[in-house]
Amino acid sequence: MISMNKGFNMKNDQRSPDPNAYPMRLQRYLATCGLGSRRYCERLIEQAEISVNGKVIDTQGVTVNRDDEVRYQDKLVLPEEQVYIVLHKPAGFISSNADPYHTEFARDLIDIPQKNSLFHVGRLDMYSSGLLIYTNDGAFAQKMAHPSYEVEKEYTVVTSEPLDLSKLEHIVRHGITIDEVSYTMLKVTMIAPRKVRLIIKEGKNREIRKIFSYLGYQILALHRDRIGAIVLGNLPSGSYRFMTDEEIQSVLGVEHS
Repeated sequence: MISMNKGFNMKNDQRSPDPNAYPMRLQRYLATCGLGSRRYCERLIEQAEISVNGKVIDTQGVTVNRDDEVRYQDKLVLPEEQVYIVLHKPAGFISSNADPYHTEFARDLIDIPQKNSLFHVGRLDMYSSGLLIYTNDGAFAQKMAHPSYEVEKEYTVVTSEPLDLSKLEHIVRHGITIDEVSYTMLKVTMIAPRKVRLIIKEGKNREIRKIFSYLGYQILALHRDRIGAIVLGNLPSGSYRFMTDEEIQSVLGVEHS
């Protein structure tokens, strides 16, 4: 959804675009307007769907100032208040915002005026639960999701069979290759014979499930407890909260490696 206004002041946990950030690259400006990630906004530019002060833009490298008129498909777009939300996703809900085969969408658990412009950062598969972040800030999403930033992610895993801790510790030390894809874990801690806590950084598609399946374990529950400095804590399942200033800065202050 394209925002046609300046957004909604709800609380200090949200951010407006920094007035000192101008001139701003066009793709970043579009991301602050809620059109999507910077990469997606770059595609919009390449497809000649963006105009600045009446001129269609189809190449990268253009910058805009605060008073420039930016349009997408001839609709005026303005920066939204930037929103950062921690959601406790229950199992059974999907991270995607649209899917013809499902009706339970995690984003629908969020009840704010800007809901339709929010997108998830990373994902949890339908059968997993726990911490899922939603935002309309493309730059923030890029830092959280890009593998080069190596943001730690902590999970609790429950299996149907007793676990052999030595197998998991071997992966921590040496990694593992499955179908020509390499996987690693930073740390593993045994909680109970069939329950383990582990930390990863890369977050490849269905990484944990693939590792455990390869080792011969059936996962009964997969729950994400933490992303970087952002902890789910005792937030009830199906509930959400706004991120704190400290949590937001813990991401925005990370430098690219």
